[in-house]
Amino acid sequence: MIVGLGNDLVHVPRIMRLVRLYQDRFLARAFHPSEIKAYHDKRRQLQAYCGPRANTTNTTTANTDTPTPTPPSSCDLTPAYQYLAGRWAVKESVYKACAVRHRERMPFPSVHVRSSSETERQPSLHFEGESRRLIEELGVTHTHVSITHDGDYAFATVILEK
Repeated sequence: MIVGLGNDLVHVPRIMRLVRLYQDRFLARAFHPSEIKAYHDKRRQLQAYCGPRANTTNTTTANTDTPTPTPPSSCDLTPAYQYLAGRWAVKESVYKACAVRHRERMPFPSVHVRSSSETERQPSLHFEGESRRLIEELGVTHTHVSITHDGDYAFATVILEK
């Protein structure tokens, strides 16, 4: 029996702005430590792929011979932000799938998504602390999660079953 169903659509640039504006404070309030680590790992991989010149390449402007540094955005970190946006969409979907009277008890960092192995990409939901107690109280025995992203948007669906 389905206990709850939730969907959420997230605009990736919104998450990008929040991360840039609030940095670690936002990450800690919204994501599980394992998700934060995965985000930082993705950023490092992307920056390594871009190479050392990605943030130091100089160009000259048309009116002067003075070199102008290329902005840091020359290294496309979009996949790292898409990762966070997808995780945010899952957390919002879980929140929506829970009964209205229980929503205030759903701290986002205590809900996290994992893949069961490197070869199997099917995500699974994991709950800790107050979120785990809430899920048990609702009688949830199975969860289903789907995450996708395309360009500037990430989307997730969560189904909670008894």
